[in-house]
Amino acid sequence: MLRVILCFLIPAASSLRFQFGGAITPGEILLILLFPALFEDVQKLLRMPLVRKVMYALAIYLAAQVLSDIVRHTPPEDFLRGWARIGMMMFGFLAIGALVGTERRRILAFALGASMASLVAVLAEVPGTQQVDITSEYKFIVGGFISVSAFVLAGYGRKRFGKLVFLAPLAAGILAFAMNSRSLAGITLLAWVILWAVRYSSGEVRRLKGRTVLMSFGIVIAAFALFHVYTYMAPRGLLGDRAKQKFIEQTYLSHGKFSLTSGRSEIYFSWPKIAESPIIGRGSWPKDMFYVINKAQELGMSPEYSAVFATRFKGLIPSHSHFFGGWLEAGIIGALFWGGVLIGAVWVLLLDGCFYFGPLKPLLTFILVSTCWDVLFSPFGGERRLGDAFIMWIIVLTLHYLRQQKTMTIRERPQAEAFSTKRLNARPSS
Repeated sequence: MLRVILCFLIPAASSLRFQFGGAITPGEILLILLFPALFEDVQKLLRMPLVRKVMYALAIYLAAQVLSDIVRHTPPEDFLRGWARIGMMMFGFLAIGALVGTERRRILAFALGASMASLVAVLAEVPGTQQVDITSEYKFIVGGFISVSAFVLAGYGRKRFGKLVFLAPLAAGILAFAMNSRSLAGITLLAWVILWAVRYSSGEVRRLKGRTVLMSFGIVIAAFALFHVYTYMAPRGLLGDRAKQKFIEQTYLSHGKFSLTSGRSEIYFSWPKIAESPIIGRGSWPKDMFYVINKAQELGMSPEYSAVFATRFKGLIPSHSHFFGGWLEAGIIGALFWGGVLIGAVWVLLLDGCFYFGPLKPLLTFILVSTCWDVLFSPFGGERRLGDAFIMWIIVLTLHYLRQQKTMTIRERPQAEAFSTKRLNARPSS
């Protein structure tokens, strides 16, 4: 029971930060203090080939970042943060894997804790969050928790409340859309559609059939309809004044035409700099005040606002993406690492690997869909260090089960749903 509580507290405190040269969370401090007690479990994890491969990949990623910083003469205050960010995720992957293990209760507790991190920060009255209007900051305060809770209900509530609980994620997605949280709405609804429509045999990708093709068209049509509903309602104020203002600003920055990349203009800042140095990268937290101001004006910002925009972030070149941020800072190795995480998440979804987690399948489907979005469109750092480490552990654990299933006989496969520490610690056959 103590481990379950710790699995909740560590991610829940991820929005609370202390400054020791760089930001560190109470959860990370607690995990460091717990590491000696987890050391035996860590040794067992390192027997898994997939765990070792992830650790090698992280070490190469860190080495690429160090090399880029040396070549680019990155200031110490930046390269130390850059190295610590990757190093903490590397440590967190092992420590969280040892702490969470294969128990559903611990996985559930960690996911719930992570979804409540922003709300905990508000309740703890962290400076700058006391006056937050939850309705206007729905996505960042309570939206994630509501979507996570809906998928938990869909997984655990069926026996008690019947099949209607499967509509809970749909309701959460519609609510997120109504609260102007477009990305959260899209992630929630897409995860719900995948749960409802994609039903492969675990570990097998079936050939395309009529139902699968129809479902694929349905997803495209639904996304197309949602996009046009938003572009109709937002500029007319039907989603509120804040949504209207946001739509106008993002349309302005997209040269007068709203598109799927509107609101993600950071890619226009990062890609030219990536193209200048695609192999070695620009170093940790790359800054170029002159470039950012000029690019902002090129994208349609006024000269005055461009200067304010660049000064606010001290000339930091925006990327707002794990993938593009990794490529910008650590070169092609950073892109390959995060591309591997993205492929791992997609592969688990395609193979229905979440099947092994029983009632947690809906929640983990949502988390994996969120991971795909985050790798492409969310920045790496802060509370995501432990969150990404947790997700990598789930992907590795699931691929481990799938690999074991591949070597089982047909008679043995029905037993694969059971969580077994012995199986986890055993080395899969090759």
